[in-house]
Amino acid sequence: MVQSATSIADYAGIYFHNSNAAAPILQFDAAPAKTSTFSYITTGGVVEMFVFGYGSPSFIVKQYHNIIGYPQLPPYWSLGYHQGSAGYNSADRIKAVVDQHKNNKFPLDAIWFDTVAQNANGEDFVIDVESIFPSDPKKGYSV
Repeated sequence: MVQSATSIADYAGIYFHNSNAAAPILQFDAAPAKTSTFSYITTGGVVEMFVFGYGSPSFIVKQYHNIIGYPQLPPYWSLGYHQGSAGYNSADRIKAVVDQHKNNKFPLDAIWFDTVAQNANGEDFVIDVESIFPSDPKKGYSV
C-alpha cells in the first residue's frame, strides 16, 4: 500500500501473486526530485499483478481480500493449551497427565503423541493403537 503524493487521505495498493521467490524493492528519493521507484525481482514463474485504485486504507484492504479471500478462524480447540511429551507410551500415562491437569485446575485442550507412539513401521502420523490402547482400539479412549 502506497500513500498518494498529492493527498494524505488517498492510497493505492499493488499485489503481486507469484509462487517463486521474489524481492519487492520500494525506494523513496528525497528532495529535490521527490520520486519513488518500485522494482519487483523474481526468480521466475507466472506473475499476476493486481493494482488497487485510490482510496482509504480500509478500501484498499477490502479490495485485496476480495481477491485472496478473508481469513478464517482456526478451530476453537486449537487455540487452547496443548501438552506433548516423548514419554506418553501408554494409556495409563496419558490418563495420569490428564488427571494431573484436572486436579490442578489447569486447562488442557489437546495431547500430542511423540515418535514413541508411532507404529512399528515408523509411518508418520500413525499411532500404534494396539500397544497404547490395548483394551478396544475401535472404541477409542476417553478421559
